Amino acid sequence: MSESEYQDLLEDLKFQIERSVRYHERRRSFFESWHKFIMLLVILSGSAAFSPLLNQASWLGLFIAFIAAMDLVLGFSHKARDHSILYMRFIDLLVEMESKFDRVGENLSSWTSRRLAIEKDEPPVLTALNASCHNEVIAAQGLDADETVPLTEFQSLFMHYFRFDEMDRRTRGERRKVAQ
Repeated sequence: MSESEYQDLLEDLKFQIERSVRYHERRRSFFESWHKFIMLLVILSGSAAFSPLLNQASWLGLFIAFIAAMDLVLGFSHKARDHSILYMRFIDLLVEMESKFDRVGENLSSWTSRRLAIEKDEPPVLTALNASCHNEVIAAQGLDADETVPLTEFQSLFMHYFRFDEMDRRTRGERRKVAQ
């Protein structure tokens, strides 16, 4: 294999890893935000300043207990930790790749295997969020906008809540070629 072919494969691998880094950072942030919001409500509900409200509306205490239980059952903090660990594993792989950049040919298959090993530990990927992270990497690297995947407003708004498995994952360029 030629040096330029190795470089192309390396660039593709780095792109995939950078997309994964962004994906797990965004998932970690999402789950941490929900956990912090719920804990804020729980703490406020237990404060003396909030108690007159609870005395007037017993349903509010039930609601607070419900959301605290929801946080415990859904495990927002655990999911945030899991995504943080995946994020760090991908970052460690990028660091290793940069440190051995001069030996691409002898390390490329090892790096690809490590990426796949990390991916096997991932929870199911949210397709719209993954496409959004793909688009971020395209923009960050200054690549052709035809390589972005279009997202609807609905997909953008609910990308953390639904999988959108049936969404069209073709890039703008691929869609344009089909339309011609």
